[in-house]
Amino acid sequence: MDFPLWTIWILAGLITLAVDIVLTNTYYLLWLGVAALLTGIAAIPLAGSPFWIQGAIYAITALGLLSVAARYRPVANLKNAGKSLLGQQVIVVDWFDGSGTIRLQSPTGGSDTWQARSMEEFKAGDSATISDFDASRKLVIISHSKKSP
Repeated sequence: MDFPLWTIWILAGLITLAVDIVLTNTYYLLWLGVAALLTGIAAIPLAGSPFWIQGAIYAITALGLLSVAARYRPVANLKNAGKSLLGQQVIVVDWFDGSGTIRLQSPTGGSDTWQARSMEEFKAGDSATISDFDASRKLVIISHSKKSP
């Protein structure tokens, strides 16, 4: 059985949307699915056109949708993550002239590195406390850990 190409675009778009909504829920595949649906709609009057034309329509639509979505994507999750970091103990990985890299331990046992700045001086291996953050740049401000008596 030979299906028109536009039906394959529509089917691919619906499957991609379903996968995003049911499995990933990240909204990255959402835009690829919408691009496939729009390509399928545009392919109806272009029936019989070469596949590369429809592929170009898909590529341009997908890139356009992804760039618009990336521009307006909220960074609330990163801001909330940054707020939860305040007061957390970290280890300085490297340090030079007021800035460096720190490692924070995640509750799941892994670790994550962030860029850090401070008016205080540190050396690798020092313990520090996160006192402020800039979530848009994945940057934390640290200070020396207070020693408990």
